[in-house]
Amino acid sequence: ELQMLYSMCLCKQLSIHSKTLYLNLSEYSGFLSLFGSEDAANIEDLFSELESGIPLERYVQVNQGVTFVPPTKKPELLHEIDSNIMSEFISLLRNSDYENVVIDIGSFFPELYSLLGECDKIVTLGREGFLNDYALNDFEENLVLHLGEEITEKMQNAVLPLNSAGIWKSDFILDELFRGNLGECVRELLKEDECGNLQSE
Repeated sequence: ELQMLYSMCLCKQLSIHSKTLYLNLSEYSGFLSLFGSEDAANIEDLFSELESGIPLERYVQVNQGVTFVPPTKKPELLHEIDSNIMSEFISLLRNSDYENVVIDIGSFFPELYSLLGECDKIVTLGREGFLNDYALNDFEENLVLHLGEEITEKMQNAVLPLNSAGIWKSDFILDELFRGNLGECVRELLKEDECGNLQSE
């Protein structure tokens, strides 16, 4: 439930030292209600105009210190993305001047495996307990089936000691979360990663 806000806090932290872009390819994340502009160009436009040579910056917005391309208002259109479109999309990102790209992605995204295969790191968010462990194991086994055993070296599990119960909607929700517990979780994860102490699940 905190995946999107965690990812955006991660982007906000990474943006302090390097140019970072956030993309949301999840279904029904609530992003547009919190941060979006109805009239702005979005990821749907980007995908449909990939061959036109329009610069990536044409689709980019900034809100509360996070640079992003707004998600589509019609997530069913994400299922029309094929391997050729995904290849062009990845090339666009690689040829941009963004040093980091953080992507939220849903499990039923059609090019899930090709996109995850391109990632340097795959972070799964969960809670403590055996139910979370079972779900995570199923996910990992499926990734290994599609992408090979080496994919586990990229995986990290972040257990969040909080939920959305105490979070209230505001015009500055991201800034508030970034200064609070969620931002602290992000900073601790990055600190542990730099020290090489995070273990792949």
